[in-house]
Amino acid sequence: MKQRKFMVNGGVLILLVLGSILGIFTFVLGQGMDEEPNNTCETAQAVGAVELPFTLDGSLDTPPAEPDVDFFRFTGVPGEGVQVELNGIPPEQGVGDPVLGLFNSECILIAVNDDSGSLNSRLLFTIPADGVFVLAATGYPDFNFVGEGFYSGTYQLALAPAVFAGSISGRVVDAVTGTPLPGDSQPFAIVELYRCSNGDCFEFVNSQSTDSMGEFRFDSDFNGVPLLAGTYRIIAYAAQYETRQTEPFDVGEGEDVDIGDIALTPHPVVISESRACSNLPSTGGICSYRIRITNRQDTTFQGAAWSNVNASEIGSVLNFTLFPAGPPRRVSLAPQQSKNVHFAFRVPGTVQDGAFICADAFVGQGSNPFFDTVAATFLFCISKGADGEFRVVPEQEARERWQQLYGTLPYGEAPYGKAPAPAKGKE
Repeated sequence: MKQRKFMVNGGVLILLVLGSILGIFTFVLGQGMDEEPNNTCETAQAVGAVELPFTLDGSLDTPPAEPDVDFFRFTGVPGEGVQVELNGIPPEQGVGDPVLGLFNSECILIAVNDDSGSLNSRLLFTIPADGVFVLAATGYPDFNFVGEGFYSGTYQLALAPAVFAGSISGRVVDAVTGTPLPGDSQPFAIVELYRCSNGDCFEFVNSQSTDSMGEFRFDSDFNGVPLLAGTYRIIAYAAQYETRQTEPFDVGEGEDVDIGDIALTPHPVVISESRACSNLPSTGGICSYRIRITNRQDTTFQGAAWSNVNASEIGSVLNFTLFPAGPPRRVSLAPQQSKNVHFAFRVPGTVQDGAFICADAFVGQGSNPFFDTVAATFLFCISKGADGEFRVVPEQEARERWQQLYGTLPYGEAPYGKAPAPAKGKE
């Protein structure tokens, strides 16, 4: 049997239950031990109702020889906001990479966090309708909370009342023309919201596409929890535009903040429009299409344009292929001039039903355009249906299908949502 001492706000185990934010009046004073079993949600240590802020110090034994997870069951007022941090402290003996989990009263995992702006973890939530929530402390990469973490040591679980903001809104526009940049059509503008602390703005909160008028509004994080009052930054993207981030700004309790226009600068050379090929019969045929390239610079542009074709579910041994749609086209554009560039490739009727064939386009400058690219964009997709016919896929559907197949957005598209964290090795 393992025994641990828990410290509350620097003293020996003092469970203060003063019925303020989280419940009824009770008072427990003295030294206590955390006695196993509390390695599962079902055997969680019953903490009950506590006054916030509340801190609890504990430790995880050395895995994998002694798999260890700590679960704690709390009660509180339904709908109240709670912010929880799991920190490995002190640095020398603390859990090097703690993982924090939130479960409901039925031991269903609601949320998990690893690395909230640092290797420590943080969750923000509202207390469920039955007033019960369970917190779990473990080490990376034990995301199932079964004691398979790589890290041991001491930690502190800190609970505090959450102060919620109202909303954050704004608009994304073209810096040259002032035209709103929509998120449901070209250039597919996207905004990401980050929370700032200690001068850094690395904690991802949420992301969304702008609407047809380039507007956006955040009132919750990606888990659906209301925004925490504090300091934020927005990063805006759009295809063929330079990325821009705002300066950090504050949002107070219940405050609705409109940050106004975020103006994105277009790339100096852009693929300003494209025209997909037509539907093809079951016997296949030539897919002919074009793009329009515009030079927005005050100097002449010299370079080349080329198009790649990416096909999957084609029935070959590899079941995919990638090839150029002909040789690169030389491009010379005077300042502010536009030019149409044409491409084509043959689609064989022998590819299997369900084949998914997409085209993109690149523009490069100078004598080495392949290595000095200035513009790129996804163009279109065609798919072979069960009837054998090849049809152009609607634009948004094509993007979604591409993401499902390849796990990323098409070339030239802005990133969406939080980028995957780099894989961590065992330390």
